Amino acid sequence: MNSHKYLLALQNRIIQEDLDGELKNYIKGLEGENYFKMILEEHEVKNFIHDINLNIKSRVQIDFLVVTDTTIFHLEIKHYSGDYSIQDGQLLNDYGNMFYSPFQQIQRANYEISHIISHYNIKRALKSFLIFTNPQFTLKTAKPSNFNILLPTELHKLAYMFKDDYSEENSEIINIFKKENKD
Repeated sequence: MNSHKYLLALQNRIIQEDLDGELKNYIKGLEGENYFKMILEEHEVKNFIHDINLNIKSRVQIDFLVVTDTTIFHLEIKHYSGDYSIQDGQLLNDYGNMFYSPFQQIQRANYEISHIISHYNIKRALKSFLIFTNPQFTLKTAKPSNFNILLPTELHKLAYMFKDDYSEENSEIINIFKKENKD
């Protein structure tokens, strides 16, 4: 049993308040990723990879890559709940806590993904999205124009994003990324 499944199995058997903050956030992240994976499967998205670690120039963890006929989608999933705002490129909750910037995380991951695209001469554009999955998440400020963000109320748009007529070719690209995955 992998550690993700193990932690999710424990979730209903432990007292949440006794967990330290980091483990709570990790479990919340797994909940969001599992929820998002179910959405992809519901829309019959075939060519995706989940939880990939790349380490070409720097180590990064990527939640999802979806390969379509024209695009490689890098999808960073956040399962935050509560009211948030974006100020000076940082994500802040209503209590004034600043979170490690998911925007910087996306940029670092894009650098690694772009290196693989270039090295293997993959003919696909790279497009990244920050996706908030928790229905209790609210963004109180405008979305930054330089990043693609999907809010929980916009997840229906996923059904139209992933065109896959060249499934075999797209599958080969997924296999390249699987080969580059570093534990």
